[in-house]
Amino acid sequence: MAERLIVAKRPRTPVAAYSVGGLEGRGKTRFLLTAPKPLTLVTIDPNSQYVIDAMAKEGALDADQVTVHQFRMPSLAFEEDRDDIKDEAMEAWKAIANVLRPIVQQEVDPRPRAVALDTGTDLYHLRVLGQFGKLDQISPEARRNMMGIPNRAYSGLVESLLSVGVNVLIAHRGKNALADKVIRTQRGEEDTRVMLTGPFDVERDGFKGTGFITSVETVLAFEAERESKTLAGKFGMKVVRCGHRPILIGQEWWGREKQADGTRVVKASFPYLASQIWPDLGLEAWT
Repeated sequence: MAERLIVAKRPRTPVAAYSVGGLEGRGKTRFLLTAPKPLTLVTIDPNSQYVIDAMAKEGALDADQVTVHQFRMPSLAFEEDRDDIKDEAMEAWKAIANVLRPIVQQEVDPRPRAVALDTGTDLYHLRVLGQFGKLDQISPEARRNMMGIPNRAYSGLVESLLSVGVNVLIAHRGKNALADKVIRTQRGEEDTRVMLTGPFDVERDGFKGTGFITSVETVLAFEAERESKTLAGKFGMKVVRCGHRPILIGQEWWGREKQADGTRVVKASFPYLASQIWPDLGLEAWT
């Protein structure tokens, strides 16, 4: 059988993979839902539907433009047999692949302009469970010999979507960042690790090679005590990596920005981020 050659149609806007991370309650799912429509959302987060319903009620989202595929992680609290966990995880992974394969093969009409993964952390852990049946205490030998399989499967999924002109947005669970610090004790100077407390001091949790398959990485934050009359003003976004426009690295944006037509756009959103990366296209290209 001859190999099928897939030729991507020229996208209306530049194609990239975006990683957005943050602690809980920082607006990661809301950020994903601001991506260009039609949007396909693959989620393992049980709270995603609540966010969709809330945004639709606010008038901030046309839910008909979002196709949601909900999956779940294996019930590790109740599964005692590793083989059962592996089987359940692989069954879920294959189901996710079956959702995305028609998009890659350009058999979906209309083809989504973006695919969002909520969260990439959970999706990667799901594939690791499918390989090992557990997430902790994987032997060094097994990591050397077998981690390449889930790593290639996960990265290949993202790269395949990009290859056919689909933007990929990946939400990542975050964990508090740590830093080395020298402290003085009775025994002299000692090295220690301290937890950083800034709003953007967050480390990505999940696939360590995310930087190789994404072009842009941002961190979302929420400061309840921030002086703002609106809830949107308490949400912020920081660019920590941007291959397309490195001058944006380190930029922080909070609140809303007034547009020429009088409307206001939330800065911690995908359209605002993309309009800063490609300013010649403007905000309209991403909404």
